[in-house]
Formats: sequence, C-alpha cells, structure tokens
Amino acid sequence: MNIFAAIKKAINSNLNTPLNVLIENGVIGGYKLFTESGDFVVPAGVKRILITAIGGGGGGGGAGSVYTYDVTNSSGYYTNRSATGGGGGSGYFIKDRAKIVTPGATIPITINAGGVGGNGATATSKDNGVAGGVGGSVSVGNLLTVNGGNGGGGATYAECTSGNDGTSGNGGSGGVGAVKGANGTSSRLKAYDSFGNVEGGNGGVVPDVFGGAYGYGGQGGDSTITEVARQWYGGKNGDAGGKGAVLICWGQFTHDTVY
Repeated sequence: MNIFAAIKKAINSNLNTPLNVLIENGVIGGYKLFTESGDFVVPAGVKRILITAIGGGGGGGGAGSVYTYDVTNSSGYYTNRSATGGGGGSGYFIKDRAKIVTPGATIPITINAGGVGGNGATATSKDNGVAGGVGGSVSVGNLLTVNGGNGGGGATYAECTSGNDGTSGNGGSGGVGAVKGANGTSSRLKAYDSFGNVEGGNGGVVPDVFGGAYGYGGQGGDSTITEVARQWYGGKNGDAGGKGAVLICWGQFTHDTVY
C-alpha cells in the first residue's frame, strides 16, 4: 500500500462517508436544475444546500375591442384609439438561500405553470379584455415556497366616435424581490399611419436569476387595426407567463457559477 492509499484509508476510517464521495459532493460540489416537478435526493455527505427559485410569471391581459373611425381632427390625427392589455408581473424569487438538509433525504420539488394569458375582446361590440392569470407557486419540500406574479389587467374597449380612450390594463405585480409588469398603453394612431399594431404592456422580467429564462411575466395583448372603417376590431390575447424553476447547488457551486 503506497503512502497516498494509506492516508486515504486512514481518513476514511474516521468518516462515515468515503473521501472520494466527500470530494465529489461536498467540496467540489454540484447542482441540479428543476424546470418540472420531481424529487431531489440529497447527495451523500451534503448537509447544506443553496436554493435559487422563482415562481411562475403572471399572464398578460387581453386587449379591448376598438371601433375605428375615418375622420381627422384639427391636429391631423385619426380618432382611432387602441386599448392594449397590461403585462403580467414576474414571479417572486430568492437566490442562493442556504438550507440545512440530511444526506440521502428525498425532497419533493413542485413547479407550477405560469399564469394563462387573458382573452382579447371579440370584434362584435363594446367588449373588454380579460385579465391574465396568476402565476403558479414553486416549493422545495417544506423548506420554502415562492409565489407567482399577478396577471396583467385586461383593457376596456375604445369607442372612437364618442372620443373615449380605451383604458389599458395595469401591469401585474410580483412578490417581494420581483419586478412589476409594465402597464399597457392607450394611444392614438397618426394620420397616414392609421393601420398597424400597438403593442401591449411588457411583462416583468427578472434578470438576476436564471438569465431571465423562467418566471417572466407575459406580454399584454396587442391592438391591431387593419383598415380605416367604421367597425369594431377585436383585441389580441395576452401571452402566458413563464413557468417557475428551482436550482439547487452544493459544495462550491452557486447560482452565479452555473449562470
């Protein structure tokens, strides 16, 4: 037996876990990303983990219906107006939260979907968009739970002949530490530029975790006018929010070393 093997045997004789397992899991460490529900089995020798998690993003609100008109006012604007949906709020998130665990324990991970996008208004009459759904929560056993963002507001209709601006939806709000979704906009279309698309409010994003790939808020529904005519146009649906995610790190790994 050479000197290195002897040292390893001596160390292992005083530990419940072999040295190579401790090196792999405790010192060098590792990580596991969950984007679907599942189980995390704590590696041998690991007694402390770092959890990064974000709840599902709220869905974007639907756009309201719009009645178009073909008369310009004294400022040279068509009296067309839009009524776009509000963006959904991003999910509540935590980053590298330390928790004590038991080696070999099984911890259930629950990942819920982002909020559904709200339906846009129909094109038949005065119709309002529907608010986006609330994003689903994410949980790591009984260690922690993070909530999803709220849905963006649905917009009310815009009736141009009465001079009424459609009320755009408010952006959804996330939990503590989350970014609020952007509000939808209510705007006019200029003369000679009276066809086209007015975008709904942007959803909230969280650039500090997961590179913004999970838990983002859905964009609000757009208003689109394809021609100038005295008729109703329906609103677009809002987009769904991004689903949540969980990253578990141990040893030398953290969120920032993974992302």
